[in-house]
Amino acid sequence: MGFVRYEKFDTQYKMPAGYLPIGAFKGSAWIAGISHFPDPDVVVKVDYTVGGNDSAVVAAPKAFSVGLGWWF
Repeated sequence: MGFVRYEKFDTQYKMPAGYLPIGAFKGSAWIAGISHFPDPDVVVKVDYTVGGNDSAVVAAPKAFSVGLGWWF
């Protein structure tokens, strides 16, 4: 089963007085991948993430991930 997800986040939306937000912590990400169920209680997920942020200094991450989940 394939999936695509879009996320938009700002981890410094509210900052204490006297602190300035950093653009690297405000961004977005597109995630696309597949899930495989070798057993009804087990899932193997593979996905690729392409991120974006508001920083001119810190590059947004790109990531390849593999995950395993199970119900017990």
